[in-house]
Amino acid sequence: MLERQTLVSPPPLDTSERVEFLTTAEVARRLHKTGKTIRSKIAAGVFCEGVHFFKPEGSQMLWDWQAVVRWVRGEMGKKPEAFLLAGPTVQRKSA
Repeated sequence: MLERQTLVSPPPLDTSERVEFLTTAEVARRLHKTGKTIRSKIAAGVFCEGVHFFKPEGSQMLWDWQAVVRWVRGEMGKKPEAFLLAGPTVQRKSA
């Protein structure tokens, strides 16, 4: 015999923390930095794709402002994986 299933509606969206996406220029302006400085922080691994910003296909880079605010407040530590990217250390022999 089949059991009767009850459909449950999803919980309402929490609108207390609104997601706000900004362009690189807008993030730079809010942080009182240049776009070049922001891009340098991406290259240095300070800002990470999928955490601080997203690159939708065919669109410009979009920044999650709340993630940037958490970074400013120091609430985001370095990810352990960042240290693994350098690879093994090579010891050189002295001449």
